[in-house]
Amino acid sequence: MLFTPFSIIYLITSVIAFVVGWLAQQRKSVVGAKELSILTYLVAFCAFILCFESAAPNQEIKIILTKFSYISVVLIPVFYLLFVLRFTKLIRFKDIRNGWLLFVFPLITLLLALTNEHHHWIWSSFSPISSETNIMTYYHGFWFWIGYTLYSYLLLLAASLFLFDFIRFNQHRKVYVIQGWLVTIAGIVPWIVSFFYISGVNPVKGLDITPISTTLSSILFSWSILKSSFLNLVPVAREALVETLPIGIMALDEQNRIQDINLTAKIFTGIKTDDILGLTASQVIPVSSSMQMAIESVDSPLQLSTTVEGRTRSFRIIKTPLKNNVGSRLITIFDITEDIARQEELILARKKAEENDKLKSAFLSNMSHEIRTPMNGIMGFISILQRDDLTNTERNEYLNIVWENGDRLLKTMVDIIDISKIESGQMEVINSEMDIHAILSGLQDFFRPEAAKRKLELSFNNHILPENCLIHTDQAKIYSILTNLIKNALKYTVKGFVKIDCSIEVNELILVVSDSGIGLPDDKMEIIFDRFVQVDSSRIRKFEGSGLGLSIAKAYAEILGGSIHVESMLNVGSTFTVRIPINQSNS
Repeated sequence: MLFTPFSIIYLITSVIAFVVGWLAQQRKSVVGAKELSILTYLVAFCAFILCFESAAPNQEIKIILTKFSYISVVLIPVFYLLFVLRFTKLIRFKDIRNGWLLFVFPLITLLLALTNEHHHWIWSSFSPISSETNIMTYYHGFWFWIGYTLYSYLLLLAASLFLFDFIRFNQHRKVYVIQGWLVTIAGIVPWIVSFFYISGVNPVKGLDITPISTTLSSILFSWSILKSSFLNLVPVAREALVETLPIGIMALDEQNRIQDINLTAKIFTGIKTDDILGLTASQVIPVSSSMQMAIESVDSPLQLSTTVEGRTRSFRIIKTPLKNNVGSRLITIFDITEDIARQEELILARKKAEENDKLKSAFLSNMSHEIRTPMNGIMGFISILQRDDLTNTERNEYLNIVWENGDRLLKTMVDIIDISKIESGQMEVINSEMDIHAILSGLQDFFRPEAAKRKLELSFNNHILPENCLIHTDQAKIYSILTNLIKNALKYTVKGFVKIDCSIEVNELILVVSDSGIGLPDDKMEIIFDRFVQVDSSRIRKFEGSGLGLSIAKAYAEILGGSIHVESMLNVGSTFTVRIPINQSNS
Protein backbone atom coordinates (compact mmCIF):
# COMPACT_ATOMS: atom_id res chain seq x y z
CA MET A 1 0.00 0.00 0.00
CA LEU A 2 1.17 3.51 -0.88
CA PHE A 3 -0.65 5.85 1.49
CA THR A 4 -0.89 9.36 0.05
CA PRO A 5 -2.30 12.63 1.41
CA PHE A 6 -5.56 11.69 -0.30
CA SER A 7 -5.65 8.41 1.65
CA ILE A 8 -5.32 10.34 4.91
CA ILE A 9 -8.09 12.75 3.87
CA TYR A 10 -10.39 9.82 3.09
CA LEU A 11 -9.54 8.21 6.44
CA ILE A 12 -10.25 11.41 8.37
CA THR A 13 -13.49 11.79 6.40
CA SER A 14 -14.48 8.25 7.34
CA VAL A 15 -13.84 8.83 11.05
CA ILE A 16 -15.76 12.12 11.07
CA ALA A 17 -18.69 10.57 9.20
CA PHE A 18 -18.77 7.64 11.60
CA VAL A 19 -18.81 9.96 14.64
CA VAL A 20 -21.60 12.05 13.11
CA GLY A 21 -23.57 8.88 12.39
CA TRP A 22 -23.05 7.66 15.94
CA LEU A 23 -24.21 10.98 17.40
CA ALA A 24 -27.29 10.92 15.20
CA GLN A 25 -27.99 7.33 16.23
CA GLN A 26 -28.08 8.39 19.88
CA ARG A 27 -30.97 10.72 19.07
CA LYS A 28 -33.42 8.20 17.66
CA SER A 29 -36.30 10.22 19.05
CA VAL A 30 -35.44 13.16 16.77
CA VAL A 31 -37.28 13.02 13.45
CA GLY A 32 -34.92 11.88 10.66
CA ALA A 33 -32.05 10.96 13.01
CA LYS A 34 -32.28 7.23 12.25
CA GLU A 35 -32.19 7.72 8.48
CA LEU A 36 -29.40 10.30 8.88
CA SER A 37 -27.30 7.86 10.91
CA ILE A 38 -27.66 5.16 8.22
CA LEU A 39 -26.83 7.69 5.48
CA THR A 40 -23.73 8.88 7.35
CA TYR A 41 -22.55 5.34 8.11
CA LEU A 42 -22.78 4.58 4.39
CA VAL A 43 -20.64 7.64 3.66
CA ALA A 44 -18.14 6.55 6.35
CA PHE A 45 -17.91 3.07 4.80
CA CYS A 46 -17.41 4.51 1.30
CA ALA A 47 -14.66 6.90 2.46
CA PHE A 48 -12.98 4.09 4.40
CA ILE A 49 -12.81 1.86 1.31
CA LEU A 50 -11.60 4.77 -0.86
CA CYS A 51 -8.82 5.37 1.67
CA PHE A 52 -7.35 2.00 0.75
CA GLU A 53 -8.29 2.31 -2.92
CA SER A 54 -6.25 5.52 -3.18
CA ALA A 55 -3.31 3.71 -1.55
CA ALA A 56 -3.59 0.48 -3.59
CA PRO A 57 -0.40 -0.23 -5.56
CA ASN A 58 -1.94 -1.75 -8.68
CA GLN A 59 -5.01 -1.53 -10.92
CA GLU A 60 -6.47 -4.90 -9.94
CA ILE A 61 -6.70 -4.07 -6.24
CA LYS A 62 -8.08 -0.58 -6.97
CA ILE A 63 -10.90 -2.07 -9.08
CA ILE A 64 -11.78 -4.65 -6.41
CA LEU A 65 -11.93 -1.98 -3.69
CA THR A 66 -14.01 0.33 -5.89
CA LYS A 67 -16.48 -2.50 -6.50
CA PHE A 68 -16.66 -3.01 -2.75
CA SER A 69 -17.33 0.70 -2.19
CA TYR A 70 -20.37 0.47 -4.48
CA ILE A 71 -22.18 -1.33 -1.65
CA SER A 72 -22.63 2.09 -0.08
CA VAL A 73 -22.33 4.27 -3.20
CA VAL A 74 -25.54 2.95 -4.77
CA LEU A 75 -27.51 3.20 -1.50
CA ILE A 76 -26.53 6.76 -0.49
CA PRO A 77 -29.05 8.49 -2.91
CA VAL A 78 -31.88 6.26 -1.68
CA PHE A 79 -31.24 6.94 1.99
CA TYR A 80 -30.86 10.64 1.30
CA LEU A 81 -34.40 10.64 -0.13
CA LEU A 82 -35.65 8.60 2.83
CA PHE A 83 -33.98 11.05 5.20
CA VAL A 84 -35.69 13.99 3.49
CA LEU A 85 -39.07 12.23 3.56
CA ARG A 86 -38.70 11.55 7.25
CA PHE A 87 -37.28 15.00 8.04
CA THR A 88 -40.17 16.74 6.30
CA LYS A 89 -42.52 14.42 8.21
CA LEU A 90 -44.16 13.31 5.00
CA ILE A 91 -43.86 9.56 5.45
CA ARG A 92 -41.85 6.77 7.04
CA PHE A 93 -40.21 4.12 4.91
CA LYS A 94 -42.35 1.34 6.31
CA ASP A 95 -45.42 3.32 5.24
CA ILE A 96 -44.26 3.63 1.62
CA ARG A 97 -46.26 1.30 -0.56
CA ASN A 98 -43.90 -0.84 -2.64
CA GLY A 99 -40.98 1.08 -1.10
CA TRP A 100 -38.64 -1.79 -1.97
CA LEU A 101 -38.80 -0.60 -5.58
CA LEU A 102 -36.45 2.28 -4.61
CA PHE A 103 -33.68 -0.31 -4.21
CA VAL A 104 -34.15 -2.08 -7.55
CA PHE A 105 -31.88 0.18 -9.62
CA PRO A 106 -29.18 0.39 -6.89
CA LEU A 107 -29.06 -3.41 -6.54
CA ILE A 108 -28.84 -3.88 -10.32
CA THR A 109 -26.04 -1.28 -10.44
CA LEU A 110 -24.21 -3.06 -7.63
CA LEU A 111 -24.54 -6.43 -9.40
CA LEU A 112 -23.25 -4.93 -12.66
CA ALA A 113 -20.33 -3.29 -10.84
CA LEU A 114 -19.33 -6.59 -9.28
CA THR A 115 -19.40 -8.32 -12.70
CA ASN A 116 -18.12 -5.38 -14.77
CA GLU A 117 -15.30 -7.35 -16.42
CA HIS A 118 -17.91 -9.43 -18.32
CA HIS A 119 -19.80 -6.50 -19.89
CA HIS A 120 -18.12 -3.14 -19.04
CA TRP A 121 -21.48 -1.44 -18.46
CA ILE A 122 -20.31 0.41 -15.35
CA TRP A 123 -16.67 1.11 -16.30
CA SER A 124 -15.71 0.95 -19.94
CA SER A 125 -11.95 1.34 -19.29
CA PHE A 126 -9.37 2.62 -16.84
CA SER A 127 -6.43 4.97 -17.10
CA PRO A 128 -2.94 4.00 -15.93
CA ILE A 129 -2.16 4.82 -12.29
CA SER A 130 -0.71 8.30 -11.93
CA SER A 131 2.88 8.20 -10.68
CA GLU A 132 2.32 11.52 -8.89
CA THR A 133 -1.00 10.91 -7.11
CA ASN A 134 -1.36 7.08 -7.25
CA ILE A 135 -4.90 7.76 -8.55
CA MET A 136 -6.55 5.94 -11.46
CA THR A 137 -9.29 7.45 -13.60
CA TYR A 138 -12.43 5.35 -14.24
CA TYR A 139 -14.15 5.78 -17.63
CA HIS A 140 -17.83 4.95 -17.37
CA GLY A 141 -20.15 2.73 -19.38
CA PHE A 142 -23.76 3.38 -20.38
CA TRP A 143 -25.41 1.84 -17.27
CA PHE A 144 -23.41 4.14 -15.01
CA TRP A 145 -25.03 7.12 -16.73
CA ILE A 146 -28.51 5.65 -16.86
CA GLY A 147 -28.84 3.28 -13.93
CA TYR A 148 -26.77 5.23 -11.43
CA THR A 149 -26.23 8.88 -12.39
CA LEU A 150 -29.67 9.60 -13.89
CA TYR A 151 -31.46 7.63 -11.19
CA SER A 152 -29.49 9.37 -8.41
CA TYR A 153 -30.21 12.83 -9.79
CA LEU A 154 -33.91 11.96 -10.08
CA LEU A 155 -33.92 11.00 -6.39
CA LEU A 156 -32.09 14.25 -5.60
CA LEU A 157 -34.64 16.23 -7.60
CA ALA A 158 -37.51 14.54 -5.77
CA ALA A 159 -35.88 15.22 -2.39
CA SER A 160 -35.28 18.87 -3.31
CA LEU A 161 -38.91 19.33 -4.36
CA PHE A 162 -40.08 17.88 -1.07
CA LEU A 163 -37.77 20.24 0.81
CA PHE A 164 -38.91 23.29 -1.17
CA ASP A 165 -42.50 22.39 -0.42
CA PHE A 166 -41.61 21.94 3.25
CA ILE A 167 -39.96 25.39 3.34
CA ARG A 168 -42.93 27.02 1.60
CA PHE A 169 -45.44 25.39 3.92
CA ASN A 170 -43.49 26.43 7.06
CA GLN A 171 -42.34 29.87 5.91
CA HIS A 172 -43.98 31.49 8.92
CA ARG A 173 -41.90 29.30 11.27
CA LYS A 174 -38.34 30.63 11.12
CA VAL A 175 -36.65 27.61 12.76
CA TYR A 176 -38.18 25.19 10.25
CA VAL A 177 -37.31 27.45 7.31
CA ILE A 178 -33.65 27.70 8.38
CA GLN A 179 -33.46 23.96 8.94
CA GLY A 180 -35.09 23.29 5.59
CA TRP A 181 -32.66 25.50 3.68
CA LEU A 182 -29.68 24.03 5.53
CA VAL A 183 -30.77 20.50 4.63
CA THR A 184 -31.43 21.55 1.02
CA ILE A 185 -28.02 23.18 0.59
CA ALA A 186 -26.28 20.32 2.38
CA GLY A 187 -27.99 17.82 0.09
CA ILE A 188 -27.23 19.61 -3.17
CA VAL A 189 -23.53 20.31 -2.55
CA PRO A 190 -22.33 16.65 -2.80
CA TRP A 191 -24.17 16.20 -6.09
CA ILE A 192 -22.63 19.35 -7.52
CA VAL A 193 -19.25 18.00 -6.47
CA SER A 194 -20.04 14.60 -8.01
CA PHE A 195 -20.97 16.37 -11.27
CA PHE A 196 -17.45 17.82 -11.46
CA TYR A 197 -16.07 14.33 -10.86
CA ILE A 198 -18.08 12.46 -13.49
CA SER A 199 -17.69 15.28 -16.01
CA GLY A 200 -13.90 15.18 -15.68
CA VAL A 201 -13.67 18.80 -14.46
CA ASN A 202 -11.67 18.06 -11.33
CA PRO A 203 -8.65 19.70 -9.61
CA VAL A 204 -6.98 16.29 -9.35
CA LYS A 205 -7.81 13.95 -12.22
CA GLY A 206 -9.61 10.83 -11.03
CA LEU A 207 -10.02 12.02 -7.41
CA ASP A 208 -13.56 11.55 -6.12
CA ILE A 209 -14.19 14.09 -3.36
CA THR A 210 -17.93 13.38 -3.19
CA PRO A 211 -17.60 11.41 0.10
CA ILE A 212 -15.74 14.34 1.63
CA SER A 213 -18.42 16.85 0.64
CA THR A 214 -21.13 14.41 1.72
CA THR A 215 -19.50 14.14 5.15
CA LEU A 216 -19.48 17.91 5.51
CA SER A 217 -23.13 17.90 4.48
CA SER A 218 -23.87 15.22 7.07
CA ILE A 219 -22.38 17.45 9.75
CA LEU A 220 -24.67 20.24 8.55
CA PHE A 221 -27.63 17.83 8.55
CA SER A 222 -26.89 16.80 12.12
CA TRP A 223 -26.51 20.33 13.34
CA SER A 224 -29.71 21.46 11.64
CA ILE A 225 -31.94 18.75 13.10
CA LEU A 226 -30.24 18.25 16.47
CA LYS A 227 -29.34 21.77 17.55
CA SER A 228 -32.79 22.57 18.93
CA SER A 229 -32.53 19.58 21.26
CA PHE A 230 -28.80 19.73 21.88
CA LEU A 231 -29.10 19.70 25.67
CA ASN A 232 -30.51 16.18 25.44
CA LEU A 233 -27.21 15.12 23.94
CA VAL A 234 -25.11 16.46 26.80
CA PRO A 235 -25.10 13.26 28.94
CA VAL A 236 -24.06 11.22 25.88
CA ALA A 237 -21.47 13.76 24.82
CA ARG A 238 -20.09 13.95 28.35
CA GLU A 239 -19.60 10.20 28.61
CA ALA A 240 -18.14 9.99 25.10
CA LEU A 241 -15.88 13.01 25.27
CA VAL A 242 -15.29 14.55 28.71
CA GLU A 243 -14.65 11.27 30.53
CA THR A 244 -12.20 10.07 27.88
CA LEU A 245 -10.26 13.32 27.55
CA PRO A 246 -6.59 13.19 28.61
CA ILE A 247 -7.19 16.62 30.22
CA GLY A 248 -8.39 16.99 33.79
CA ILE A 249 -11.60 19.03 34.04
CA MET A 250 -13.09 20.30 37.31
CA ALA A 251 -15.83 22.85 37.99
CA LEU A 252 -15.80 24.70 41.34
CA ASP A 253 -18.31 27.17 42.72
CA GLU A 254 -17.51 30.34 44.68
CA GLN A 255 -17.01 28.28 47.88
CA ASN A 256 -14.59 25.83 46.20
CA ARG A 257 -17.22 23.10 46.15
CA ILE A 258 -16.85 20.56 43.36
CA GLN A 259 -19.75 20.79 40.90
CA ASP A 260 -18.33 18.38 38.32
CA ILE A 261 -15.11 16.48 37.73
CA ASN A 262 -13.90 13.92 35.20
CA LEU A 263 -11.88 10.77 35.81
CA THR A 264 -8.61 12.31 34.55
CA ALA A 265 -8.88 15.18 37.06
CA LYS A 266 -9.42 12.66 39.87
CA ILE A 267 -6.23 10.84 38.90
CA PHE A 268 -4.22 14.07 38.61
CA THR A 269 -5.41 15.41 41.97
CA GLY A 270 -5.11 12.10 43.83
CA ILE A 271 -8.82 11.85 44.65
CA LYS A 272 -9.68 8.24 45.57
CA THR A 273 -13.40 8.46 46.42
CA ASP A 274 -16.30 8.60 43.96
CA ASP A 275 -19.12 10.51 45.68
CA ILE A 276 -17.47 13.92 45.96
CA LEU A 277 -19.85 16.36 44.25
CA GLY A 278 -20.75 19.16 46.66
CA LEU A 279 -17.64 18.67 48.79
CA THR A 280 -14.88 21.27 48.82
CA ALA A 281 -11.59 20.65 47.05
CA SER A 282 -9.71 20.68 50.37
CA GLN A 283 -11.97 17.90 51.70
CA VAL A 284 -11.15 15.41 48.93
CA ILE A 285 -7.69 16.39 47.64
CA PRO A 286 -4.82 15.12 49.86
CA VAL A 287 -4.12 17.71 52.57
CA SER A 288 -1.30 20.20 52.01
CA SER A 289 -0.49 18.76 48.59
CA SER A 290 0.89 21.14 45.98
CA MET A 291 -2.08 20.21 43.76
CA GLN A 292 -4.59 21.30 46.43
CA MET A 293 -2.89 24.67 46.88
CA ALA A 294 -2.72 25.14 43.11
CA ILE A 295 -6.43 24.33 42.69
CA GLU A 296 -7.53 26.76 45.41
CA SER A 297 -5.10 29.50 44.34
CA VAL A 298 -6.48 32.45 42.39
CA ASP A 299 -3.45 32.53 40.09
CA SER A 300 -3.77 31.29 36.52
CA PRO A 301 -2.04 29.71 34.73
CA LEU A 302 0.04 27.71 37.17
CA GLN A 303 2.72 25.11 36.62
CA LEU A 304 3.78 22.54 39.20
CA SER A 305 5.38 19.14 39.62
CA THR A 306 3.98 16.47 41.93
CA THR A 307 3.93 12.71 42.39
CA VAL A 308 1.03 10.83 40.80
CA GLU A 309 0.79 7.05 41.14
CA GLY A 310 4.45 6.87 42.15
CA ARG A 311 5.71 8.94 39.22
CA THR A 312 6.78 12.58 39.16
CA ARG A 313 4.64 14.49 36.68
CA SER A 314 4.35 18.13 35.68
CA PHE A 315 1.04 19.95 35.21
CA ARG A 316 -0.25 23.23 33.85
CA ILE A 317 -3.45 24.50 35.47
CA ILE A 318 -5.72 27.06 33.82
CA LYS A 319 -8.75 28.59 35.54
CA THR A 320 -11.58 30.13 33.52
CA PRO A 321 -14.47 32.05 35.15
CA LEU A 322 -17.94 30.67 34.35
CA LYS A 323 -20.40 33.17 32.94
CA ASN A 324 -23.47 34.00 35.01
CA ASN A 325 -21.91 32.30 38.05
CA VAL A 326 -19.85 34.84 39.99
CA GLY A 327 -16.91 33.17 41.72
CA SER A 328 -17.37 29.85 39.90
CA ARG A 329 -14.61 28.65 37.64
CA LEU A 330 -13.70 25.86 35.27
CA ILE A 331 -10.31 24.34 36.05
CA THR A 332 -8.45 22.48 33.32
CA ILE A 333 -5.37 20.44 34.23
CA PHE A 334 -2.91 19.56 31.47
CA ASP A 335 -0.25 16.88 31.92
CA ILE A 336 2.86 18.52 30.43
CA THR A 337 5.37 15.93 31.66
CA GLU A 338 6.23 14.75 28.16
CA ASP A 339 6.32 18.31 26.83
CA ILE A 340 8.88 19.30 29.46
CA ALA A 341 10.88 16.14 28.78
CA ARG A 342 10.88 16.95 25.07
CA GLN A 343 12.01 20.51 25.80
CA GLU A 344 14.85 19.19 27.94
CA GLU A 345 15.80 16.73 25.20
CA LEU A 346 15.81 19.57 22.68
CA ILE A 347 18.04 21.67 24.94
CA LEU A 348 20.44 18.75 25.39
CA ALA A 349 20.35 18.03 21.66
CA ARG A 350 21.09 21.67 20.89
CA LYS A 351 23.99 21.70 23.34
CA LYS A 352 25.26 18.46 21.84
CA ALA A 353 24.96 19.89 18.33
CA GLU A 354 26.82 23.03 19.37
CA GLU A 355 29.50 20.91 21.02
CA ASN A 356 29.77 18.74 17.89
CA ASP A 357 30.10 21.86 15.75
CA LYS A 358 32.97 23.07 17.94
CA LEU A 359 34.61 19.64 17.86
CA LYS A 360 34.29 19.38 14.09
CA SER A 361 35.64 22.90 13.69
CA ALA A 362 38.65 21.96 15.85
CA PHE A 363 39.03 18.73 13.88
CA LEU A 364 38.96 20.55 10.54
CA SER A 365 41.48 23.05 11.88
CA ASN A 366 43.69 20.15 12.99
CA MET A 367 43.35 18.45 9.58
CA SER A 368 44.29 21.69 7.90
CA HIS A 369 47.38 21.85 10.10
CA GLU A 370 48.24 18.17 9.51
CA ILE A 371 48.02 18.59 5.73
CA ARG A 372 49.51 22.06 5.42
CA THR A 373 52.55 21.49 7.68
CA PRO A 374 54.05 18.48 5.83
CA MET A 375 53.16 20.05 2.47
CA ASN A 376 55.07 23.19 3.43
CA GLY A 377 57.99 21.02 4.50
CA ILE A 378 57.95 19.07 1.27
CA MET A 379 57.73 22.17 -0.91
CA GLY A 380 60.37 24.02 1.10
CA PHE A 381 63.00 21.28 1.07
CA ILE A 382 62.34 20.41 -2.60
CA SER A 383 63.17 24.04 -3.32
CA ILE A 384 66.39 23.71 -1.32
CA LEU A 385 67.28 20.44 -3.08
CA GLN A 386 67.31 22.30 -6.39
CA ARG A 387 70.45 24.18 -5.33
CA ASP A 388 73.76 23.08 -6.86
CA ASP A 389 75.97 23.86 -3.87
CA LEU A 390 74.62 21.08 -1.61
CA THR A 391 76.88 18.33 -0.36
CA ASN A 392 75.77 14.70 -0.63
CA THR A 393 75.32 14.58 3.14
CA GLU A 394 73.06 17.64 3.10
CA ARG A 395 71.12 16.33 0.11
CA ASN A 396 70.47 12.98 1.79
CA GLU A 397 69.42 14.73 5.00
CA TYR A 398 66.95 16.93 3.14
CA LEU A 399 65.62 13.97 1.16
CA ASN A 400 64.95 12.15 4.45
CA ILE A 401 63.01 15.18 5.71
CA VAL A 402 60.95 15.24 2.47
CA TRP A 403 60.27 11.52 2.86
CA GLU A 404 59.19 11.90 6.51
CA ASN A 405 56.81 14.75 5.64
CA GLY A 406 55.40 12.79 2.72
CA ASP A 407 54.90 9.76 4.97
CA ARG A 408 53.13 11.95 7.55
CA LEU A 409 50.87 13.42 4.84
CA LEU A 410 50.08 9.96 3.43
CA LYS A 411 49.14 8.62 6.87
CA THR A 412 46.84 11.59 7.46
CA MET A 413 45.08 11.01 4.12
CA VAL A 414 44.72 7.27 4.83
CA ASP A 415 43.18 8.05 8.25
CA ILE A 416 40.71 10.48 6.66
CA ILE A 417 39.70 7.92 4.02
CA ASP A 418 39.30 5.18 6.65
CA ILE A 419 37.19 7.31 8.98
CA SER A 420 34.99 8.45 6.08
CA LYS A 421 34.33 4.81 5.13
CA ILE A 422 33.50 4.00 8.74
CA GLU A 423 31.16 7.01 9.01
CA SER A 424 29.31 6.01 5.81
CA GLY A 425 29.07 2.33 6.78
CA GLN A 426 31.06 1.23 3.71
CA MET A 427 33.86 -0.51 5.57
CA GLU A 428 33.77 -4.23 4.74
CA VAL A 429 35.09 -7.18 6.76
CA ILE A 430 37.35 -9.51 4.77
CA ASN A 431 38.19 -12.58 6.83
CA SER A 432 41.14 -14.75 5.88
CA GLU A 433 43.73 -16.97 7.45
CA MET A 434 46.54 -15.00 9.07
CA ASP A 435 49.69 -15.82 11.02
CA ILE A 436 49.62 -13.72 14.17
CA HIS A 437 53.30 -14.51 14.82
CA ALA A 438 54.26 -13.03 11.44
CA ILE A 439 52.16 -9.92 12.11
CA LEU A 440 53.79 -9.31 15.49
CA SER A 441 57.27 -9.95 14.11
CA GLY A 442 56.69 -7.48 11.26
CA LEU A 443 55.40 -4.80 13.62
CA GLN A 444 58.38 -5.28 15.90
CA ASP A 445 60.78 -4.78 13.01
CA PHE A 446 58.83 -1.77 11.78
CA PHE A 447 58.64 0.13 15.08
CA ARG A 448 62.06 -0.83 16.50
CA PRO A 449 63.90 2.06 14.75
CA GLU A 450 61.42 4.65 15.97
CA ALA A 451 61.56 3.29 19.54
CA ALA A 452 65.37 3.37 19.42
CA LYS A 453 65.27 6.93 18.09
CA ARG A 454 63.10 7.94 21.05
CA LYS A 455 65.29 5.85 23.43
CA LEU A 456 62.29 3.78 24.52
CA GLU A 457 62.24 0.11 25.46
CA LEU A 458 59.97 -1.70 22.96
CA SER A 459 58.99 -5.27 23.88
CA PHE A 460 56.67 -7.82 22.27
CA ASN A 461 55.46 -10.63 24.53
CA ASN A 462 53.85 -13.30 22.38
CA HIS A 463 52.06 -15.86 24.55
CA ILE A 464 50.56 -17.76 21.61
CA LEU A 465 51.96 -21.22 20.96
CA PRO A 466 53.27 -21.88 17.42
CA GLU A 467 50.59 -24.50 16.77
CA ASN A 468 47.88 -21.90 17.52
CA CYS A 469 49.30 -19.03 15.51
CA LEU A 470 46.99 -19.42 12.48
CA ILE A 471 43.66 -17.65 13.02
CA HIS A 472 40.69 -16.53 10.89
CA THR A 473 39.90 -12.82 11.03
CA ASP A 474 40.39 -9.60 9.05
CA GLN A 475 44.17 -9.29 8.87
CA ALA A 476 44.20 -5.70 7.61
CA LYS A 477 42.03 -4.49 10.49
CA ILE A 478 44.03 -6.36 13.14
CA TYR A 479 47.21 -4.85 11.69
CA SER A 480 45.62 -1.36 11.69
CA ILE A 481 44.42 -1.70 15.30
CA LEU A 482 47.88 -2.69 16.52
CA THR A 483 49.62 -0.08 14.37
CA ASN A 484 47.43 2.76 15.67
CA LEU A 485 47.79 1.68 19.32
CA ILE A 486 51.58 1.27 19.09
CA LYS A 487 52.00 4.59 17.24
CA ASN A 488 49.84 6.25 19.87
CA ALA A 489 51.90 4.73 22.70
CA LEU A 490 55.23 5.75 21.12
CA LYS A 491 54.00 9.27 20.42
CA TYR A 492 52.86 9.97 23.99
CA THR A 493 55.72 8.23 25.81
CA VAL A 494 58.72 10.47 26.53
CA LYS A 495 60.75 7.92 28.43
CA GLY A 496 60.38 4.39 29.68
CA PHE A 497 58.74 1.57 27.74
CA VAL A 498 56.08 0.47 25.29
CA LYS A 499 55.00 -3.15 25.75
CA ILE A 500 52.76 -5.32 23.54
CA ASP A 501 51.27 -8.54 24.93
CA CYS A 502 49.37 -11.01 22.73
CA SER A 503 47.45 -14.11 23.82
CA ILE A 504 44.41 -16.27 22.98
CA GLU A 505 41.72 -17.16 25.52
CA VAL A 506 38.59 -19.14 24.60
CA ASN A 507 38.53 -18.17 20.91
CA GLU A 508 39.37 -14.56 21.71
CA LEU A 509 42.48 -12.76 20.51
CA ILE A 510 43.66 -10.47 23.32
CA LEU A 511 46.00 -7.62 22.45
CA VAL A 512 47.37 -5.41 25.24
CA VAL A 513 49.44 -2.28 24.52
CA SER A 514 50.97 -0.66 27.61
CA ASP A 515 53.20 2.38 27.98
CA SER A 516 54.79 4.59 30.60
CA GLY A 517 53.66 7.74 28.84
CA ILE A 518 51.87 10.89 29.89
CA GLY A 519 48.62 9.07 30.69
CA LEU A 520 45.11 10.46 30.62
CA PRO A 521 43.07 12.55 33.06
CA ASP A 522 39.91 10.82 34.33
CA ASP A 523 37.58 13.20 32.48
CA LYS A 524 39.17 12.36 29.12
CA MET A 525 39.12 8.56 29.17
CA GLU A 526 35.47 8.43 28.01
CA ILE A 527 36.01 10.63 24.96
CA ILE A 528 39.39 9.65 23.52
CA PHE A 529 37.76 7.13 21.18
CA ASP A 530 35.19 9.65 19.88
CA ARG A 531 35.61 10.85 16.34
CA PHE A 532 36.68 14.47 15.97
CA VAL A 533 37.80 14.56 19.63
CA GLN A 534 41.35 15.09 20.88
CA VAL A 535 42.63 15.41 24.44
CA ASP A 536 44.58 18.48 23.33
CA SER A 537 42.64 20.27 20.58
CA SER A 538 44.47 23.59 20.80
CA ARG A 539 46.22 25.03 17.78
CA ILE A 540 49.63 24.76 19.45
CA ARG A 541 50.01 21.12 20.46
CA LYS A 542 53.04 19.28 21.75
CA PHE A 543 52.16 16.11 19.80
CA GLU A 544 51.34 16.06 16.11
CA GLY A 545 48.83 13.78 14.40
CA SER A 546 45.30 13.68 13.04
CA GLY A 547 43.79 12.35 16.27
CA LEU A 548 41.87 9.66 14.37
CA GLY A 549 44.00 6.64 15.28
CA LEU A 550 42.08 5.60 18.41
CA SER A 551 38.72 6.23 16.71
CA ILE A 552 39.74 3.94 13.85
CA ALA A 553 41.06 1.27 16.25
CA LYS A 554 37.81 1.27 18.25
CA ALA A 555 35.65 1.20 15.10
CA TYR A 556 37.62 -1.73 13.66
CA ALA A 557 37.43 -3.66 16.94
CA GLU A 558 33.65 -3.24 17.04
CA ILE A 559 33.26 -4.10 13.33
CA LEU A 560 35.05 -7.39 14.09
CA GLY A 561 32.65 -8.02 16.98
CA GLY A 562 35.16 -7.14 19.67
CA SER A 563 35.87 -4.32 22.09
CA ILE A 564 38.61 -1.99 23.28
CA HIS A 565 39.16 -0.76 26.83
CA VAL A 566 41.59 1.73 28.36
CA GLU A 567 43.05 2.11 31.83
CA SER A 568 45.22 5.12 32.48
CA MET A 569 46.76 7.29 35.16
CA LEU A 570 48.04 10.78 34.54
CA ASN A 571 51.83 10.95 34.26
CA VAL A 572 52.08 7.18 34.91
CA GLY A 573 50.97 5.54 31.68
CA SER A 574 48.12 3.87 29.80
CA THR A 575 47.04 0.32 28.97
CA PHE A 576 44.78 -0.45 26.00
CA THR A 577 43.18 -3.91 25.91
CA VAL A 578 41.58 -5.23 22.72
CA ARG A 579 39.46 -8.39 22.56
CA ILE A 580 38.57 -9.82 19.13
CA PRO A 581 36.54 -13.03 18.51
CA ILE A 582 38.46 -15.43 16.24
CA ASN A 583 38.38 -18.93 14.75
CA GLN A 584 41.57 -20.95 15.00
CA SER A 585 42.75 -23.02 12.05
CA ASN A 586 44.40 -25.62 14.26
CA SER A 587 44.71 -26.39 17.89
